Amino acid sequence: MALAIRAMAIYHGLIYYSELVKGCQATVHLSSIAAVFYAPAAFETFVFGMTVYSAIQDSQFITGAFAPFLVMLYRDGFIFFLVMIGLRVWNCWIYMTQPSSGYAMGIP
Repeated sequence: MALAIRAMAIYHGLIYYSELVKGCQATVHLSSIAAVFYAPAAFETFVFGMTVYSAIQDSQFITGAFAPFLVMLYRDGFIFFLVMIGLRVWNCWIYMTQPSSGYAMGIP
């Protein structure tokens, strides 16, 4: 929350509407604002760690009747973690290495 407030305080008055990306953009680029992307990545890693811990605790049930359901839940959780971390790393890379015009790479 503090990072978001800091970002809003820095960018207040430095935002304009860009016809190129059809959205708002900042006139300055600060690499320290990339930290806004780190907190959600840390949260996702924490949730994944809890999921792994739960999988270890539930490993005794995987051989029972709940086996297909538990395996599916843990598999989907792992895939979700990989996708979310991949997207967060992608956002950090775009923000830290690309010019302001590159921020909207994925917007048609």
